[in-house]
Amino acid sequence: MQPASKNAYYSVVSTLLLAAGFCVPQATAQSASSSASTSFQIKGVAPQVCQLPGQAAPSGAASNATYSSNMVTIESLIDNTTAFVKSSSLTLKFDKAMCNYEAYLSLSSQNSGMTSTDARQATAGEFLSKVDYTVTANWGSIRELILDTSQQRTAQLQTAGANSGTLTLTFATKDGDIPLVNGTYTDTIAVQIGAKL
Repeated sequence: MQPASKNAYYSVVSTLLLAAGFCVPQATAQSASSSASTSFQIKGVAPQVCQLPGQAAPSGAASNATYSSNMVTIESLIDNTTAFVKSSSLTLKFDKAMCNYEAYLSLSSQNSGMTSTDARQATAGEFLSKVDYTVTANWGSIRELILDTSQQRTAQLQTAGANSGTLTLTFATKDGDIPLVNGTYTDTIAVQIGAKL
């Protein structure tokens, strides 16, 4: 067998070099990038808070009643001729009463009306020994919560969520038609926002 000619040898070498030249771009391709990550949570708790700032202040016109130092005073409790209870009305307000949750607005009468510790019992005829009254409260989303001491000792309503706004309280007595026994009549009314009374 005769050896390959020089021309054939150079032809093979040329072919190999051309094949290697086509492979070079594949060898220089970039490798995939590397990364690392993590995550964090952040947490805080808002507790239940209610605020009834400052002192109550009279609001609007009053009728036969005054207010001072947490005391509502009916100026003329009875008619001086008939001894019948006279009507009266006075409104107090607290600015920006607030609870940040679904709180209650509660009204509660200690004596279920105005009663007297010094009034004597009647010996004949029909007389009153208690003065009933109403308190009407409005606060934010709660409209006209009414405590009527002739029917109940406590009244309360719950808000559907956080509630803020002016809290108003209107105290009122009605004209009566039965004489009231002589004496000093008092009651204590509790007003609360927050937990149920």
